[in-house]
Amino acid sequence: MAIIWGDSGAGKTTLACTAPGVKLLVQVDPGGHLSIVNRPDVLLMDLSGEPSRQLTQKMGMENPYGLDDALRKQPGYVSTIIIDSLTTYAYKALQSVIASGKTGGGTMEIPGIPGYSQRNAVVLRMVVNMMTLAERHKCNLIFTTHEGTRDESDNSITMVLAKNTANHIGLRLNEIWHMADNGKDKHTITVRPALNRRPMKTRMFDASKAPSFTWTYDPITNEGGTIDQWLTAWQQNGGKKIPLPS
Repeated sequence: MAIIWGDSGAGKTTLACTAPGVKLLVQVDPGGHLSIVNRPDVLLMDLSGEPSRQLTQKMGMENPYGLDDALRKQPGYVSTIIIDSLTTYAYKALQSVIASGKTGGGTMEIPGIPGYSQRNAVVLRMVVNMMTLAERHKCNLIFTTHEGTRDESDNSITMVLAKNTANHIGLRLNEIWHMADNGKDKHTITVRPALNRRPMKTRMFDASKAPSFTWTYDPITNEGGTIDQWLTAWQQNGGKKIPLPS
């Protein structure tokens, strides 16, 4: 179970879709699937047009949008579930709680503490729910989200999610990777805190000598380093950390 975060367009969805087997891409971002349209191993569940209240209510249920039933009918068919992205889901969660009228008069412009608190609870409920679903059906689970603005107090950059929410989610995940794109031909994956960015962590890679590596991958031919390859190598190593890809 992992979360990949970074700037928009850095390649998070493309990376996530290199995970093992058939992927179920639960798309909350409009048009988020366009970067992987050439992949025959990705099933698209497009929820980007769902009303905010309906989306958050159903994704918080035990059988969100019938996913539990569908996975039970075809056991083992889907190997990886991808939620793309938590950024948009959090925004829709805020819309939902504001519309409920239970935030003490909060608005989208000024949600207030009750609005933000309820939003965070809605996001965390969905995350825990999807983790339970993935565990039940023995699926890998990957979330994507974006990085926020720089904190002027300590010059740090973290996920766009609220700090407490990011911490609660991070405690439950095995891998937290930051992804960056130099705008040309280089993608960098960072697996431990570096460059004033946090949180990142890994149980798969040995990052004692370096915090990051360059990811080489061709999305047209699907050739290059993949999560599937790295996970297989880690499993074959008995769950001991493997070297960073070179």
